[in-house]
Amino acid sequence: MNIRIASLLAGQIVVFGILVSAQDTGKTAPPRKDVGLKADAKKTPARKVRREPGLDGQQQNITSRYKKFEKKLLQLAEFLRDNDAERAELLKRAYGQSRDDNISNNLDRITALLSGEQRLGDAVGAQADVVANLQSLLILLQSDDLKDSLKQEQERVKDLLKNLRSVIGKHKRARTGNDRGEAADQVARRQAEAEKKTRDLVKKIDRQDAEKKDGKSKDRESKDGKSKDGESK
Repeated sequence: MNIRIASLLAGQIVVFGILVSAQDTGKTAPPRKDVGLKADAKKTPARKVRREPGLDGQQQNITSRYKKFEKKLLQLAEFLRDNDAERAELLKRAYGQSRDDNISNNLDRITALLSGEQRLGDAVGAQADVVANLQSLLILLQSDDLKDSLKQEQERVKDLLKNLRSVIGKHKRARTGNDRGEAADQVARRQAEAEKKTRDLVKKIDRQDAEKKDGKSKDRESKDGKSKDGESK
């Protein structure tokens, strides 16, 4: 159960990183003032890169998912209380840390900030704080002796983080091109590549989650089949 919880939380961190990079790219640089001999030259209008649509909606979805996740921590702690007291205590500590860090309320605040065009900078800063709190919570959930069983999951997360760094790099290059006043078609092409990388990464996360869920369902069906065979004999 801890493996599943750690996986969900790791996925939250990666998706937050995607949103942060998308918001950062969505900003456009203010027009630069010409000085000296360049003052008489014809000024080129500032080029704007299209803002990533629906960031507030994406954030609202993540906020809702996290609140369900937080509630699940407490439910699992109660479920394991009699049979696995140590793990139940760990989950209670994780829930308490989440409440102390005010993560749910901060996520609500970020959603509100993203609904206003002028508050993107505040939202990015707030998300960075939330990501740090989520990483701390992930460390706590992995603190019991599950290193071997978590190894495969950790490798998966490392791969996702590697993909995330690539996505962030493409968004930054698109933004830099816009800041430097590069040709609009070139900036648009880079932005399109960055957005495609973002969509591909989100699809990859969703596909892996679906495969894990499907694998668990098959294991459960297999166990149920063996149980029925045993009863029939």
